[in-house]
Amino acid sequence: MPLSPGTHIAGYRVISQLGAGGMGEVYLVENLQLERREALKVISTAVSAQPGFNQRFTNEAKTTAKLDHRSIITIHQYGIEDGSPWFSMSYVEGKDLTEERLKPAEVSTVVTQVADALDYAHRHQVVHRDIKPANILVTRDPASGTIDRALVLDFGIAKLAGSANLTGTHSFIGTVAFSAPETLEGADATARSDQYSLACTAYALLAGQPPFVGQSEPSVMLGHIQRPVPHIGQLRGDLAHLDPVFQRALAKDPAARYPDCRSFAAALKSAIESPSAQGNTIAAAPVPPPTLVGGSTGAPSAPQPPYGRPYGQYTPPPQPTMTGPSGPQPLMNHPSGPGATANISGPQPLYSSQPHGAMPHAPAGHPGATGTPPKKKRTGLIIAGVLGAVLIVVIGAITGLVLLSSTADDPEKATVAQPLVSTNFGTSCAIVNEAVNCWGDNTTGQLGDGTTTPHSRPATVGGVTDATSVSVGGYLTGENKYVGTACAVAAGEAWCWGNNHYGEVGNGSDGNTVETATKVGTLSDVKAITTGWGTSCAVAGTDAYCWGNNEYGQLGTGGTEAVSVPAKVPGLGVVTEITTAYGTTCAVSDGSAFCWGNNDSGQIGDGSTTERSAPVKVGGLGEVTDISLGGYHESAPDDDNDPSTNTSTYFQTACAIAGGDAYCWGANAYGQIGNGTAEPRKTPTKVNDISKASAISTDWGTTCAVADGKAWCWGDNDRSQLGSSGGSVKIPREVSSLTDVTSISTGNGTSCAMASGSVWCWGFNNDGQIGDGSSGDSANRTTPTKLTI
Repeated sequence: MPLSPGTHIAGYRVISQLGAGGMGEVYLVENLQLERREALKVISTAVSAQPGFNQRFTNEAKTTAKLDHRSIITIHQYGIEDGSPWFSMSYVEGKDLTEERLKPAEVSTVVTQVADALDYAHRHQVVHRDIKPANILVTRDPASGTIDRALVLDFGIAKLAGSANLTGTHSFIGTVAFSAPETLEGADATARSDQYSLACTAYALLAGQPPFVGQSEPSVMLGHIQRPVPHIGQLRGDLAHLDPVFQRALAKDPAARYPDCRSFAAALKSAIESPSAQGNTIAAAPVPPPTLVGGSTGAPSAPQPPYGRPYGQYTPPPQPTMTGPSGPQPLMNHPSGPGATANISGPQPLYSSQPHGAMPHAPAGHPGATGTPPKKKRTGLIIAGVLGAVLIVVIGAITGLVLLSSTADDPEKATVAQPLVSTNFGTSCAIVNEAVNCWGDNTTGQLGDGTTTPHSRPATVGGVTDATSVSVGGYLTGENKYVGTACAVAAGEAWCWGNNHYGEVGNGSDGNTVETATKVGTLSDVKAITTGWGTSCAVAGTDAYCWGNNEYGQLGTGGTEAVSVPAKVPGLGVVTEITTAYGTTCAVSDGSAFCWGNNDSGQIGDGSTTERSAPVKVGGLGEVTDISLGGYHESAPDDDNDPSTNTSTYFQTACAIAGGDAYCWGANAYGQIGNGTAEPRKTPTKVNDISKASAISTDWGTTCAVADGKAWCWGDNDRSQLGSSGGSVKIPREVSSLTDVTSISTGNGTSCAMASGSVWCWGFNNDGQIGDGSSGDSANRTTPTKLTI
C-alpha cells in the first residue's frame, strides 16, 4: 500500500511519492538521523512474497551497496520493514535522459561517464542488465549549463525483478528496445550485453529512436537478433560517419564488440569530434520503442523514479468559444486541378453542383474529372515517451516468442510515429497486429479484398504482412463517385491497390483498378509511404521516390510528365518522411522540410505562390519529424446555370512537427493553422498551445495532432471531425475521451486515431468509414467510436 506523506518507515519520514510501478514505490524521504533528503524504494509485498525473495534481496542490496563510483547512484541503507524490503539511495536534483535534449558532444560526455561506471561495476562482477535512457540521470552546472554528472540508476534491480517474477529457463529481463540479442535468446547478461545496451541508448539519443523499432515487442526482438544494424546515417545524414562505431558496438556476436564500455565511448567520442558532427542539437531519448498495437508499452522491472526531477505539467489549451460556418464548402468542382490549367491530356472536366460535404474531384485527365483530390498521410520516426522494462519469457527458438506479461510503469507513454491509421475519401485503414485492415467505400477496390463491395466494418487486406505504415488517398469524379487508392509499407516493401488511372499503384501500368495489394516496382528498405490525388510516394533507403500524376510537378523530377513506376526525387539528402496531396508533395530530409508542386495557397512554405517542380526548402523549421498536406476547393455556379462554367477556388494547408512543436502554413479559412486566426500564411506558423508533439495530419480545413500522448484537433468541424459537436475552432482542442494516443489521421470530415492500443474513428460516416457497422449521414459520430479489429 502506498505510504502517505508524514508516514515513518525504518527511521525515515515520507515527504512525497516520486514514482510507482510493478516492483513497488519510490518516495522522497527525510533521513531523520542525518537530517537529509534521500530516495527510498519500497518493494511491493506481492513481489516480496515470492519464495526466497528476501534472501535474494539482501544479497543484491549488499552487492550494489558496495559500488562506490561518481556515476552510480549510492545505496545508503537497506532492510525489511513489516515484510516489505526497502533500500535508500541518494536523492539527486536532475533529469533522466527521457527529458533532456543533448548535442552530440553532450551525448559523448554522458556515454563516457556511464561507460566508466559500467566498467567499474563489471570489475566488481556486477552487470546492470537494463541500461536505457530512463535509467541514466544527468545534472548540469547551474552557472554554465554544461553537463556535470551522468549517474546510472537501478543497479541490480533487473536481476532482482527477474528472480521474483520469472521461473523456468531461457528467461529474459530488461527493456526490449535496448537489450542485447544474446539476452533476448535467453543467455545470461554480461559486460558486453551492457555495452550493447549503452550503444542502443547512444543511438537513440543521437538519432531520435533506438536502432530497432516495430509495432510489437516480438518484432523488435527479431530486429536485434536477426536484422542488420540500421545505419544511423539513414536517420541523420550528418552523423553517417558514426556508423562504423555503432556497427561494432551493436554486433550480434558479443565477442565482436569493443573489449569494454570505455573503448566504445572513446571510439564514439573520436567520431563525434569530427567537424561534421559539431553544433547539432537533437531530441534526446524521448524515443523508446513504439507502443504495441495491443496497447502495452511494457512493464519496467522496477519503478522509474524521477530522483529529484520535477514532473512536467501540461496545461490543455483553453476551450475555444469561436464558431464559424459549417465548414469548407467543398462543392469541389475545380477544373483541371488547382490553377485551372491542365497539364495532363484527357477529357475536360464535367462540372456538377454538389451539396456541402462533397469530396474533392479528380485530377485533370481523369474521365469525368471535375477537379483535384486530397490525401492524408501520417508521420515518420518514432518520437517521445519512455518504455519501461518488460518481463518476457523466450520459449525455444526466437520464432516461438511468447509475451508472458507486459504492464506499464512509467506514466509517460511511448509514441508510434509511423502512420498506423489513415482515413480519406470515404475509406479508412489501420494496422493492427502488423496486418492492414480497411473499411468504408470500395468503388475502386481500395479495400484490397479483391472486390468492389463496400464494408462498414474492418476487413484484413490479403497478402500484406509485417506492416508498419498505411496511407489512404483519392478523389471524387464528376459523377460523384469516390476514386480511392491505398498503400502500405510491409516487410520493408511498398504495396498499393485501388484506383490506378495515373499509375499511382506503381506497377508499371495505368488505367485499370487494382483490387488486391500489389508490390510497387522494385523498391526495398521502404520506411514510409503516401498516396493522394493520383500520386504516390515512398521513402526507400534514404531516398524519396514518387509516381503517378504529375501535372503540377508533384513528382519532383523537374517536369510534369506522369510515370507509372517509382522515380527518384533528386536534390534531397537523407529522407525520413514524405506526404503528397492535391498536386503538392513535401518531405523531411536531413531534419528539414522540403516541398514542391502546386503552390496556389503558399503551401510550399517559401513565402510565394509560385509552382515548383523540384524540392524547395521550407525556411524556419529544424528537427522536423513529421509532415502532412491536405486541402479542399470550393465551387460556385455562374449565372448561366451551366455547370461547365462554374468557378472554382483551391485551398491547401501544410503542417509539420519540428522540435516537438507543431507548425502549419497555407490556407486557413477555418482556423486549421491553429494560431487563433483565419488569416492564410505562406510560411510556417507555430500552432498555439501544442508541445511535445509527435504526429500531425491536416485535410479539408481540419488539423489534428498527437501531443504529449493526447489527441488535439482544430479547424473545420462541420461533420464533428474534431470529436465534438459545434462549429469550427481556431486553436487546438483536446479530443477528451482519448488517452495514450500514438497515431492520428483526419480526412474529408472523418478522423481516426490509434489510442490505448485500439482504433477509434469519429465524424463523417456516409460510406461506413467510421467502421462500426453503420453508414449514412445519420450515422455520423460526434465522439470517438472504438472499433473491433
